[in-house]
Amino acid sequence: MADLELGKNPIDVVRPPRQRLMFIADQGANGVFVVDPEAWIQVEFIATGRGTHGLLLSHDEKKLYASNRDEGSISVIDVASRKVIAKWKTGGNPDMGQLSPDGTQLWISSRFPIAGRSSTDVRVIDTRTGEVIATIPTDRESHGLTYFPNSRGTRSLGHNGVYQLD
Repeated sequence: MADLELGKNPIDVVRPPRQRLMFIADQGANGVFVVDPEAWIQVEFIATGRGTHGLLLSHDEKKLYASNRDEGSISVIDVASRKVIAKWKTGGNPDMGQLSPDGTQLWISSRFPIAGRSSTDVRVIDTRTGEVIATIPTDRESHGLTYFPNSRGTRSLGHNGVYQLD
């Protein structure tokens, strides 16, 4: 196995089914690296926003949602073109998320307290408009979440959105 020097602080990785490429969120590089895992080379870099942290694949597998923790936004990436097609200002510092079973809502934790508040929250975002439709207060440092029932499977493999059918 060979090493691949990549970015500054890679955090999350997604390899969409039926795709030959994988996407790696890098919090230090402020974007997403696209890697060919067969050739083990970087193919592209997609600038998304400050502190790119988490990745979540849409249910139709056509979009990736990238959380930009340090600027309070979500970048929507078209998987086919590998281009940012929308950026939603959500506030907070979006961390890791999960989609509702029908894919119309993105639930995402906001991990660190913001000035003047001692708690953090979960934000619910409409995936059709990018609008924050609910903010749910939580205790300090809510790091990720899950949503059940989950349309991707019934057994967690250890990270947000990574499930396997039994």
